[in-house]
Amino acid sequence: MAFLVYFLTIGKKFLTPGDTSDPEYLKEYTEKEPGYKFSPLKGTICIVVLLALLVAMVFADKSFPMYFIAALACVILIATGCISEKQAMKAVDWPTLFIVGGMSAVSKAMSSSGAGAMITDLVTNMLGQNPNKFIFLLFVLILTMLLTNMMMNTSTVVLVTPLLIPIAVSLGINPVAVGVAICVAASAPFLTPVGSGTNTLVIKPGNLGFRDFFVPGVGLSLVILVVSMIFIPMFWPL
Repeated sequence: MAFLVYFLTIGKKFLTPGDTSDPEYLKEYTEKEPGYKFSPLKGTICIVVLLALLVAMVFADKSFPMYFIAALACVILIATGCISEKQAMKAVDWPTLFIVGGMSAVSKAMSSSGAGAMITDLVTNMLGQNPNKFIFLLFVLILTMLLTNMMMNTSTVVLVTPLLIPIAVSLGINPVAVGVAICVAASAPFLTPVGSGTNTLVIKPGNLGFRDFFVPGVGLSLVILVVSMIFIPMFWPL
């Protein structure tokens, strides 16, 4: 609701005006090949494979991971002639794949090198030994939000949770409230195109740049901060 109010009033003014989509990209991925003819049988196979894929992903585990399930579904579609190998390779957005892979490496480096822990310790020392509970909650939200825009959200949660929860406990702050704050902030990668795979996926078709995310993202991030500072202490008292 807060997002809706923000975009209907102020947020829409910060969005990139007009249609920024890349016509060449859209043409390449939407045009039909010469001699294209709709096949009810192949269409039915695609629907069945899609439904089976979704069901299988629900029950995915370490021995039967989601990426293997998706690859298997692709192999079935190629084997049944629903899609050609060339079309399958064309459907892979390689720039997005390398961006996500590269940022995953950065996330791992931030964690294994101790850079993330150093940032957390530095800011914690700045807050002092007995910080105000609300100031600490605001710190958790801002730190997590900044990191999730540079790293993947799952990597951010894995990094900050074992660092901040013990600190919260030692300060007598409700660790559940801190955990909720981490989850909320880690799910708000609105400032950069690399903070989330969903952001990265629309860069090429939308012909978007860093500014297209950062400018409207600042307002969204502020909305998250304000709403979180109001409702988290309300439902999970500090």
